[in-house]
Amino acid sequence: MGRSIVRERCDFVSVIETLYRPEPDLEAWLAAVATSVDAVLHVDNGVGFGVLTHDDDLENRNLLVTAVSGSNVADVIASIAATREIERMPRDLFRLFYYPRTPVVTKESFSRELDRHEISAFEGYHRDFGLGNSMALFAFPAPGVIVLCWAPIRAKQALSRQELRLFHRFVAHSDSAFRLRTQPEQLVSAVVSPSGRLLHLAPAHEPQQHRERLAARVVSIEKSRLRAHRAGLDGALGWEALADGRFSVVPIDDTDGKRYYLLIQNAPSARPHARFTPREADVLRLTARGFTGKGIGYALGLSPATVSAALARAAAKVGLRSRVALTQVASALFGATAASAAPDTLTAAERDVLELLRRGLSNAEIAQLRARSAHTVANQVASILRKSGSPSRRALASGRRDPDG
Repeated sequence: MGRSIVRERCDFVSVIETLYRPEPDLEAWLAAVATSVDAVLHVDNGVGFGVLTHDDDLENRNLLVTAVSGSNVADVIASIAATREIERMPRDLFRLFYYPRTPVVTKESFSRELDRHEISAFEGYHRDFGLGNSMALFAFPAPGVIVLCWAPIRAKQALSRQELRLFHRFVAHSDSAFRLRTQPEQLVSAVVSPSGRLLHLAPAHEPQQHRERLAARVVSIEKSRLRAHRAGLDGALGWEALADGRFSVVPIDDTDGKRYYLLIQNAPSARPHARFTPREADVLRLTARGFTGKGIGYALGLSPATVSAALARAAAKVGLRSRVALTQVASALFGATAASAAPDTLTAAERDVLELLRRGLSNAEIAQLRARSAHTVANQVASILRKSGSPSRRALASGRRDPDG
């Protein structure tokens, strides 16, 4: 077996510190993050980062900014940018490559999910840039925004379970940190000392239990930043990506040498849904992205019991008992799935309905999930049939097109 991807005594806490460090320039911030990530990995060719944007139909794509650490990666990233590879890529392929079913993929793990035609395209993509193997981490901090970390790795390097969990934590923090830095105005809800003493809290009438939870969260983060606790794959376990599903905890070192923590409102940008509460929607969104229950708890700063309860309530609302079935529904409602793409002429609502059709749901079930009338769903299905040229609903569900198309 090849060497590990993450260095044995890595300081992953330093990566998190870099993510939340105040830096007004996006390119400079991304370059600092790339350097910090490169320092904790066993990769010979460096790492690259990119921020991509697109519209609701996965069109009008823009590689907003890139940053690299390592000359070989720089050459590949420059080539991708120069050839406008991302902008020119067919939408089916863009959805497939940039919205995988899990936030952490390697060439080997990703290839197992592809059909013969897709594997050929994927292999060609690596061959064009002289790559043997690669790893990619995908963060989706807001609708239409992708933050991608990419690194060439050796063919025999494989992710251990601990490394996989570590990269999931990095993706969770990338979500939170990027969303935070793009806020037009940051609303500070609390200022807390490293010892957990509340210096400021807004609103002041927050329940005592809530105050204690916030204080405990800061103490946990401060402990994880001590030299004795920083090193290793589990060094950042005490620094969750959010607190109470709502706040980013940002360390500030004052000019006089004092340190304190700001709790800034930074709830996830999940699409609202008439049937689910915001917390249920947040949990379902991460479920759709392939996070485990523990990973969801870390990403949102929620206890395992709170995550389990949110999943149970969501499942009960739509009459599901299986976690697998709930994941499929979550992917259709909250995720940009890697299923075969819909015709260009479909509206966003019709795409959601088509995804649910392909998962075997009836019109009545779709209406219940989407909080719409059965009549509305029937009209949407009829429109999808007309626009796609599919001969029947069954053909839509199976993904088949018109034999003449």
